[in-house]
Amino acid sequence: MSSPTPHLRELWLKATQTPDQVTDDERRTILRMVDRDTQVANALKISGLTPEELEKKLLTQPESLTEQECNLIQNGYHIWTDQEKSAHSTFRWHIDDQMAYIPAFVAVQTPHIEVVIRAVSRWMTALGDERLKITQMKMKEDLETMHQPCKWVQKLIDHSEIWGFVILRDRATQYSEEFWKIFLDKLETAIYTTRRFIWREALVDANDTEELYRAFQETLQSNANTSPYIISNTFLLVTPEVISSFMDNDATHTSPPWIWAYEANGAPVPAPTEATYEENKYEGRLKVTASTIFTWFYAVRAQKKELYSMELFWKKAQQQPAKAWQVSAIKGRYHDPLVLLALGTHWPWWTCELDNE
Repeated sequence: MSSPTPHLRELWLKATQTPDQVTDDERRTILRMVDRDTQVANALKISGLTPEELEKKLLTQPESLTEQECNLIQNGYHIWTDQEKSAHSTFRWHIDDQMAYIPAFVAVQTPHIEVVIRAVSRWMTALGDERLKITQMKMKEDLETMHQPCKWVQKLIDHSEIWGFVILRDRATQYSEEFWKIFLDKLETAIYTTRRFIWREALVDANDTEELYRAFQETLQSNANTSPYIISNTFLLVTPEVISSFMDNDATHTSPPWIWAYEANGAPVPAPTEATYEENKYEGRLKVTASTIFTWFYAVRAQKKELYSMELFWKKAQQQPAKAWQVSAIKGRYHDPLVLLALGTHWPWWTCELDNE
């Protein structure tokens, strides 16, 4: 909602001049609430309670409300993502519309609605304060371990062992040894003492998926005694477009460098092409940014029990400009959501999604 409609402005005028003539549906529109049926359905979906029961819970036991339930009430029983909430914010309106809306809102809100709005606002503030305290405590703890791998990788590895991925090189990358050396230098910056790429000496054909999977298995078997922390369900592939992403990043900084990651569970899928990759169809591989390879990507792929599928990461990657899965993080600990979130959920940036896994 970029700006109010003419009809909405007419309702504001009606609310301020003749509030007693405003219908219930018009009141809901002015208050930016959903219709009654949707209100009931959404309240039951999020909390398992009717709107009346949920609001009673807010007024009598606010500490028992979840943040998702608070968001529902605060958003007029709309189930919005953070992005949708921002898009519908009155702060996006022109200042004249904002000033015209306030008296209309006040004119039609009932005493009960006023009490509910104040209560949910207070509790949301309290939740925010508590979350800030927890974040500050975690940040203080992390200052002592900043030099170590991200927290979730530490759970998975023995620090005396090497850990990482098998990586294959497409024959088509032989076009320039100069570019290849530059690419390797850039790629190696992501590797510290114990991190490893296990390279296959022989080159592969990126368009022959059976050869790719066979080469991966052979490389994995020949390095079986190297370390138990070389992932066996995923391998990486370097193609000309991967090298290009590292080179282009220097000149334009428009998108992060990335690398192909293939799912190694099960039988090989048909050879994907760049055209089909763009058609919202997962084909057993996805682009992963270089900065994410040895942090969150390794962490979730190394879990014995699969927390998230590669296809789920692929779906999220399609929302990014480069269509590459990326997890923004600070100090390798607090990060953006790893996966797509259900409508109505709230995910603060300063958080650790794998905390309870």
